[in-house]
Amino acid sequence: MANLHSTPDTDQSGTERSLIVGYRPNVFDKSTPHIILSGKWLRAAGFDTGHQVTVKVMKGCIVLMAYNEQEQRLQDDYKRTKAKLTEIEDALAAIQTQHPGKRLAKSNATSQAR
Repeated sequence: MANLHSTPDTDQSGTERSLIVGYRPNVFDKSTPHIILSGKWLRAAGFDTGHQVTVKVMKGCIVLMAYNEQEQRLQDDYKRTKAKLTEIEDALAAIQTQHPGKRLAKSNATSQAR
C-alpha cells in the first residue's frame, strides 16, 4: 500500500500542462483558435521533431498520438517512394513532350492481341 504522503510515479514528461488558446493572427481576423505546444517534455513523451502525429478531436478533448517506430519507418518509406514515382512521372512527361506523336511503350494487351 502506498504511503499516505507519497505521490504516484510519473515519467519525465510529466502528466499535465496548462495552456491558453490564442488566435492565429490574420490581419483583423482573430476568430481562428491557435494552440502551440513546445518544450523538451514533448520529446520525452515520444514526440520528436520531424515525426508524424495522429490527432483525434472530440468535443472538449484533443488526443495526440505519436507514430511508433514501425509506423514512422513506413511513413518515411512511403514519402521516399512517392518522391521517386513523381520523378519517374516527370521524366516520362518530358519524354512525351519531346516525342508527342510517338507511342513510347506497348501495353501487354496490345502485344498479346497480335
